[in-house]
This record gives sequence, structure tokens and C-alpha cells, in this order.
Amino acid sequence: MAAFRCPLCHSVLSEKHYRKVLGIEREREKVLGSLKGQAEALKRAVSSERAELKRQKAALSKEVSRRVAAKVAKAEDAGRARAEADYRRQIRSLSLVNNRQEELIKKLQEGSRPQERGLWKEEDLERELRRAFPSDLVSRVGRGVKGADVIHQVRAGRQHCGTIVYECKAVKSWQNAFLKQIRKAAAENDARFSVLVTSAFPRNESGFSVKGSCLLVSHSGAVHLANILRQALVSIEEQRLSAGERQEAAQALMAFVAGPEFKGYIQRIIEMVGDMNLLLKKEKDSHQKWWQERTAAYASVTEEASAASQKVRTIVERARNLRVIEGHGKGRRAASSA
Repeated sequence: MAAFRCPLCHSVLSEKHYRKVLGIEREREKVLGSLKGQAEALKRAVSSERAELKRQKAALSKEVSRRVAAKVAKAEDAGRARAEADYRRQIRSLSLVNNRQEELIKKLQEGSRPQERGLWKEEDLERELRRAFPSDLVSRVGRGVKGADVIHQVRAGRQHCGTIVYECKAVKSWQNAFLKQIRKAAAENDARFSVLVTSAFPRNESGFSVKGSCLLVSHSGAVHLANILRQALVSIEEQRLSAGERQEAAQALMAFVAGPEFKGYIQRIIEMVGDMNLLLKKEKDSHQKWWQERTAAYASVTEEASAASQKVRTIVERARNLRVIEGHGKGRRAASSA
């Protein structure tokens, strides 16, 4: 009798049991073959799905990159525009600072006396006399008109006390013809005093000098001399002197003015004014240097602030746009998975 062994466990079986086990084994192999085919099909489907997902991911990544680049470019443009607007705004502010600085310099110059600025013309003398003696009548003869440059009518209240005439000479060398001009102007205006305000003096003289009835004075001493002469005219008028007494007082005054004592007074005044002008110039130079340094500092601050502002805005815009786009991408992937 033939022996039948189980194909699975190799035990000896009867023919009937052997055939039964053999049928089960074949069925199992058949089922396994079917399952294997299904597995292969599923594997191919999974591979295809993965390839599709990879393609979609690449496309999405490309789209995200494109959108991010567009958003970043837009954010950079917007940030740059805002930064440029800020920069222009700050430049305008800086311009206002510069204008204010120029106004301050101008006011400082206008507030200084003409001799302090190294300038002196008839209009300067007229303005200084008006400022120093607001109750007096001070007028300037127009250019091209013969006569004194400035006519100063001294007043005490409503009372006319006398006239002082002035000629201004901003020249490099002295001419005796200047004396003839001022004397003629004094006679034409019935002036008590005639003053030649000059930058040039006769040889060996400077600051202050007397030539006959004419008083020569440098620019820096002109208003101070005018004040002394004015006080003399007011004092004579207040004394209510007769015509003879007035003449006597005027002669005594001219004798004093022509003497060394008065000249010493005027020279010391001129020297002190010169010292004060030098101090003022140093102060103005110091202020101007400080203003220039401050202007440069404002410009540096403006540039740095604008650069920082633009960078910060760009970073913030980029981060916000990335969040928006990434959120959109996640939403699409979630929808695809569903």
C-alpha cells in the first residue's frame, strides 16, 4: 500500500486525507496567487499615486515659490515706497532745520551792527542812528543827489535842538576832498556838527580825528560819537541859552572835542567795540560750526533710520505673506487628502 505524506507537515496520511489536504493546499496557493496579484496591483496604484502626489507637490512648491516671490517683490516695492516716503519726509524736516538755521544766521547778522559784519554804507548808518535815537529825525539822501549822505535832526520832545550831517566813505586811501564835501553839506543844512564816517584817515591818524570843524571817525565809533554830540545839543537847548551863549558853548565844546582827552575817550570806545566785535565773531563762528555738525548728524540719522525702517517693513511683509501662502497650500493638501 502506497504511503501518502502531508505536503505541509510530512506526516503519513491515508489516501482520502491526502487528497483532501492536497485540495486545500491548491486552494490556498490559488488564493495566495490571487492575493499576490492584488498586492502587485495595489503596489502599482500606490506608486502611481505617489508619483502624482510628487508631481502635485512640485507644482504646488513652484506655485508657492512664484507667489512668495511675487508677494515679496510687492512687499519690497511697498516697503521701498514707504521708506522713500519716510526719507523724503525726513529730508523735508532736515530742510526745515537747515532753513531755520539759515534764518537764525540771518537774524544774528541782522541783529549785529554793520561795523561788526565788516560793512558800512549810508543805509547802515541811517538804520543805526534810527535804532539808537528813535525820537530824532534821521533821513538819507538818495544816491546821485548832491549833499550829505545822512541828515540827523536832534529833537528833545517836539523841540528841534540842532542838526548833525554825516558823510560815509568806505575807501582805501584818504583824500582831502572829503573835507570839502562834508563842510559844504554842513553849510547847506545849517548843521551844528559835521561827521565824516570813514575807513581811511590822513597819514599817522586812525580811529578819530578833528580837521577844523569836521570830525573824522571810524565806522565802529560813529554811533557812539553821534550820541555824545546829540547829548551836547540837547543840553544846550535845555539851558535856554541866548544866541551868543549858544555860540560860546558850541566853541567850547569843539575845543574839548578836538583835544586829547576827548580823543582818548573815543579811541578807547573804538578799541572796546573792536574787542566786542571779535568776541561776537568768535561766538558766531562757534555757533555756525555747531549748526553744521548738527545738520550732518541729522542727515546721518535720517539715512540710517530710513534704511532700518525699510528693512524691518520688508521682513514683516515677507513673514506675513509666507504665512498666508503656506496656509493656502495646507488647505489645498488637506482638500486633496480628503
